[in-house]
Amino acid sequence: MAAVVIGGASLTGGKGRILGTSVGVLVLAVLENGLQIAGMSPFYRYIGMGVLLTIAVVIDRAFPDLF
Repeated sequence: MAAVVIGGASLTGGKGRILGTSVGVLVLAVLENGLQIAGMSPFYRYIGMGVLLTIAVVIDRAFPDLF
């Protein structure tokens, strides 16, 4: 679900694209891997991913026709 929202699909209905979902998966994977390589604890990695998801939801709600 997080990858789909980050990829640009609207939470209130609408269209999602496979390319956007793929980009969302890549963003989450790169963030998770980068934080792990940096030596951060899992607690902070989850916080980083949660912040990213929160930003994606706020952008989705503020600009519903952006994507």
